[in-house]
Amino acid sequence: MVLIVLVLDLNGVFFVMLKIIAISVMLWIGDVLEAGKLVLEKIQMVQTSA
Repeated sequence: MVLIVLVLDLNGVFFVMLKIIAISVMLWIGDVLEAGKLVLEKIQMVQTSA
């Protein structure tokens, strides 16, 4: 019985870790995309002004 509870607990911790990792990866990708957009806009501005 105690072993089953421990296994379930580990599974819960594992899923929580996976969720945290997935959320942080999604946020990181969002930040990278935003930075990429800003860089592209700057490059376009430089091209149009040049």
